[in-house]
Amino acid sequence: MPTDCVPVEITGDDAPLFEADCDQQKPSRRKRGGGLLFAAAALLLLGAFAMYAGLGRHIMPDLNSLQQKDDIVVRPPYEHCSKVSENCIGTKCCKVSGHKCFLQNAGYASCQAECLPGKDGWCTELVNTRAVQSSPGLRLFCFSFYTKNTGSTKKSYELDLFRTQLFLGASIFGCPKWRVYSDIETWLSPGPPELKTTKVDDTDGDFHLFRRKKTGAWTNAMMFYQAWMDMRRTKATVDSDWVIKADADAVFLPGRLLETLKGYKVPGGGVYVENCKKVMYGFFGNLEVVSHDAFDAFLFNLEHCKATLDWKGLKPSWKYGAWGEDLFMQKCMDIHGVAKVYNFTLTEDGACKSDLPKSLQKVKGVKWQPDCLHSSAVSMHPFKKPNEYFACLANTQRTWEWTGKPWQHLHE
Repeated sequence: MPTDCVPVEITGDDAPLFEADCDQQKPSRRKRGGGLLFAAAALLLLGAFAMYAGLGRHIMPDLNSLQQKDDIVVRPPYEHCSKVSENCIGTKCCKVSGHKCFLQNAGYASCQAECLPGKDGWCTELVNTRAVQSSPGLRLFCFSFYTKNTGSTKKSYELDLFRTQLFLGASIFGCPKWRVYSDIETWLSPGPPELKTTKVDDTDGDFHLFRRKKTGAWTNAMMFYQAWMDMRRTKATVDSDWVIKADADAVFLPGRLLETLKGYKVPGGGVYVENCKKVMYGFFGNLEVVSHDAFDAFLFNLEHCKATLDWKGLKPSWKYGAWGEDLFMQKCMDIHGVAKVYNFTLTEDGACKSDLPKSLQKVKGVKWQPDCLHSSAVSMHPFKKPNEYFACLANTQRTWEWTGKPWQHLHE
């Protein structure tokens, strides 16, 4: 399901803050690539056996570089930080994701993406830290959502993607525990044993209240709300160290994520990872990475967040409509003390403007997909049609053989 992000750009003190293209691609006739799927299946089956034997080769330095012996650097919520035009010496953080608070002199610090000593002042980064509480393991619980009633007239290939991913053991199905929620019950694998989606009901009557402006599709926060409620009731995430949500059209590679999370330390209250920079709220839903403690805090406070947060987008100060599930989750975790960190190498996302080549970042309505053969990201998005999705997946499986180098050296 597509990430719910706000498809507008803000100008002024906080520019650029919110830019994303959430439109689905235009449908085309599905082409069957038997050879491609066979090759992908063989590669994925080999990868499935290797993944939890520690053979993953992808290392993301950004998360681990945040760690210190007793403390880790965290990023306070958007509301607690400074605008780019303000002195951030008091908050030590910036509203724009990815910007840092650099000390220019003894009395002034500014929010910048980069800082050149001498030219931009002292360039000492001011940071907020929290004490380390735990070193989680690598047990993943992964989930996603299939929407039958999208509200849009555009053809959706989500179910085709899920069924083939399961056949290949790809995406969330490469995790030791997984679940696909849906507004209907339908088969994922004919069996035996038959595997199905987990149906959630519109018990509060709020699945179909709001639509995305561009696509006409329903916003998804309240569909996910019922899925989260089910996770809490069934204790689905018990004995897992990390909770991962991936979109159907995100080429998510669990093996790479495992290497990213190795040895990572978590502060009290847990942590979640922002993956898109130069926006107000950078927790984009193509891949959501949340520690177990953080997800527990989120589940415990679901009712409070629904009752108190402006998820309908009705406040006059908010111009972007009803929230998607990713924004609801981020805001809920923020108000309940969950720590935030950045990792902008975690995903490559066509819905995140800063991930696009610079020549395309100012092109309105541009469609872009990552280069899967050369990308070292954990998740690449969006690939909505089966032929393009599994071509990307096959390319990710060839990258190691093609380069002959570990993942961390791909861009050196």
